[in-house]
Amino acid sequence: MRDITPKERYLKILEFKWFVKHVSFKKISETYSQKELLEEITVVVALDVVERDTRNPSFINESKSSDR
Repeated sequence: MRDITPKERYLKILEFKWFVKHVSFKKISETYSQKELLEEITVVVALDVVERDTRNPSFINESKSSDR
């Protein structure tokens, strides 16, 4: 399932539920959390959508270090 809107930065390509018992802590107040037992985890696989002008010869991928 692919899902994207123009204002979102992420493209969701996969979503499923993993059934496993685990403990989660729900924050009630600044100083108190309530423990709850859950039986599933929702897993989402998504791509970060980034727009770059690749026609520009001085294009540099900002996520890579220039020290190499």
